[in-house]
Amino acid sequence: MNWDKIVKLALTLFLTQVVIGFLDGALSPTDAGIKWLVASAAVSFVACGAIFAVFAIRQPTKQFTHAWIALLVQVVFSFVLVSTLDRWMGSTSWFAVALEWFSLVCALIVGVSTGSALRHSFGKRADA
Repeated sequence: MNWDKIVKLALTLFLTQVVIGFLDGALSPTDAGIKWLVASAAVSFVACGAIFAVFAIRQPTKQFTHAWIALLVQVVFSFVLVSTLDRWMGSTSWFAVALEWFSLVCALIVGVSTGSALRHSFGKRADA
């Protein structure tokens, strides 16, 4: 296991999610509904999918294992942070949380699969 890359990936995912969450909260209209939640999850999917893809391109072995561990580290850190901030910021709907985690898992699967495929295609040289 390459723990240095795992921690860097977890921190990158966390910071990306914080920025998306901050922008989501700052830009959302007061009557934001389900469409806004889905749009936020889609932005998260694209951003985190790209991060996972770049990670998979640079990780020579066990891309999925490293990505799942990094996501788990990020989840634990986020849960601790949310638990402490929950007293001041109020609670979030379970649907929004479930949708966000679903988009992160999908981003991991699609991003790592894409990155692994690109890594293998970059490794094969075209016949000249």
